[in-house]
Amino acid sequence: MGTGHPYGSSGKSNAVCHRDYADSGNVVVKIFDDQLEIWNPGSLPLDLTVDDLRKSHESKPRNKLIARAFFLIKYIEQFGTGTGRMISDCREAGVPEPEFESRPASFRIVFRKPVSLVEKLAGLHLNERQMKGIHAAIQNAKITRRDYATLTATTTATAKRDLAELVAKKILEPRGRGRSVNYILSAQIMSRK
Repeated sequence: MGTGHPYGSSGKSNAVCHRDYADSGNVVVKIFDDQLEIWNPGSLPLDLTVDDLRKSHESKPRNKLIARAFFLIKYIEQFGTGTGRMISDCREAGVPEPEFESRPASFRIVFRKPVSLVEKLAGLHLNERQMKGIHAAIQNAKITRRDYATLTATTTATAKRDLAELVAKKILEPRGRGRSVNYILSAQIMSRK
């Protein structure tokens, strides 16, 4: 059922299938520069928690006839998979996972804009040499200690110390051993919110 967009039809179909139609409120979609919010009348069923939504769980549609109709027209694939697909779609698109919040009379989902690498690195107190090295590692998919020392016009000892700090801060990951070690951007810095 993928829509090619992490904010696709899963969120919309969940809003329709699970909203409380006895509540006169509307489904509200708020679009901001850094996030998209969907507010829905009706909280989660009492025996379902926000944490349950992040793992395999039983479907408890408030509106079973609507959910069944959506299933029959193939607008939803199966019951109980909507939030899991939202999480999976966001991961595949490289954006932060959705945030779920249940309140007494409403439910909210927040999709956040991905944080740029520059924003992620801003609070890590890196020196100018290290920033140059990171940019070179991004451009070339890797950097060696020799490349780093040449690029930043530093000694081998300074290059070794700077790179060790970048590894300790989980910005770069070493690959290989000894003189053939390469440093690549870590998966952790790429996924960090």
